[in-house]
Amino acid sequence: MSSTTDPALRSFVEYDEISHFPIQNLPLGVFETEERTRVGVRIGDYVLDLASLEAKGCFSPLPPLFDSTSLNTFLS
Repeated sequence: MSSTTDPALRSFVEYDEISHFPIQNLPLGVFETEERTRVGVRIGDYVLDLASLEAKGCFSPLPPLFDSTSLNTFLS
C-alpha cells in the first residue's frame, strides 16, 4: 500500500469521517472569490488556495502554475 493511500493517514485539517475528500483524495479545482479566480485543492469542507502558497514561494523553483483560471498550465 502506498503511504498516500494509507487509511491511517490523517490531516491537520479536521473533516467529517464520511467526507469524499479526506487527505487520501485531494481533488484539484478552480475556485472563485470576489477578488479573483485561481486553483486550489479541497480538503474536507475547505479549499487550500494553491495560488496563495505559490505567491509565498512554497513551490519555487517551479514556474507559476496556480494563479490561473484553469488547470491547463498545471496539467500540461
